[in-house]
Amino acid sequence: MRCPKNIRNGPCGGVLVNGHCEVYPDRPCVWVEAWERSRRLPVWRDHFSRVNPPVDWRLEGTSSWANLASGRDREVPGGWREPR
Repeated sequence: MRCPKNIRNGPCGGVLVNGHCEVYPDRPCVWVEAWERSRRLPVWRDHFSRVNPPVDWRLEGTSSWANLASGRDREVPGGWREPR
């Protein structure tokens, strides 16, 4: 995850015409790069159709190992539901 906005499901609406990031205009958008590279790797094409849950900022600064062991990292923030 190198997106400065922590976008997890594709580029935001701020991708510049040249494919660069609106936050850091001197850098290419990580999602545009990922999409272009995935076209060369057929096994990853289906990965882009999967929707990831939003980042749970309540876990920021906590132990990823403890969250994995407790299952807390699999909880999603309230108001989010699995897409159909």
